Amino acid sequence: MQKSADMIASDMHAWVRNRSRFAPVPLPPLVTGKVQVEVSDVPEFSAQLILGDLLLASGELERAEKLYRELARARRSQPTSPPHSARLRSAEAITTRAPALEARD
Repeated sequence: MQKSADMIASDMHAWVRNRSRFAPVPLPPLVTGKVQVEVSDVPEFSAQLILGDLLLASGELERAEKLYRELARARRSQPTSPPHSARLRSAEAITTRAPALEARD
């Protein structure tokens, strides 16, 4: 199911508003065997997009919006893969509308 930018923004707003209501649940330690770690390079654009996602998820909306706007300018000057383009459009919509949604409450 695809969601509109308004639905995504509404979901994000509800999550930000309600996240303090959830109490952490202690879990038992995780026992694992040996784990193989793979290290690889990440393109600069992808790394910045991930950072923007982390800022958004942590509630740093102004910083996320600034970074997403910078990435949008970079995207216009250099073509990126379609998944980045769609993700960036969604992120821009969320960060742009979130302050307006918070003001309505």
